[in-house]
Amino acid sequence: MPKKIDPKVMERAVAAFRSGMSVQAAAEFAGVGDTTLARHLDELGIERRRQVNRLAADVDEDTTDQVVADYQSGRPVDEILETFRIGITTLYTLLDKRDVPRRRNRFAAKTELSEADKHNLVNAYRDVPSAEKLAQMFHVSSRKVRAVLDEQGVPRRRRRS
Repeated sequence: MPKKIDPKVMERAVAAFRSGMSVQAAAEFAGVGDTTLARHLDELGIERRRQVNRLAADVDEDTTDQVVADYQSGRPVDEILETFRIGITTLYTLLDKRDVPRRRNRFAAKTELSEADKHNLVNAYRDVPSAEKLAQMFHVSSRKVRAVLDEQGVPRRRRRS
């Protein structure tokens, strides 16, 4: 008999998926199997993003212009990939063909969190297994997560071995 998954864990996985993570990334983030999450999304009637990627050679000049413009405007990479149905390799091939410099970090981290975000981060710390996972959730560095926890007087967990 399969073990029952804590509903809070599944809610966290669904929230991660809705925030833009892939099924695989959201499942890994929440600590559930990707097949389990996919089945749960289907049961909830949440449409999964299916991506059929095009190769750089199949992307016309007008589309390339739009991809480049979106990238240069700071649009999130994941949105560009989904909108134009291209993969990350195709995106970077198109940018390289136009000599567009790459962003420093694909997942640019915020440097500051609002007080509400800090409060939410502290509350999430009880349920999230690592500072790295919290950093992904709140789009900050793991160093920032530790700084907020220290600032709020939250005792650190010991690392699991």
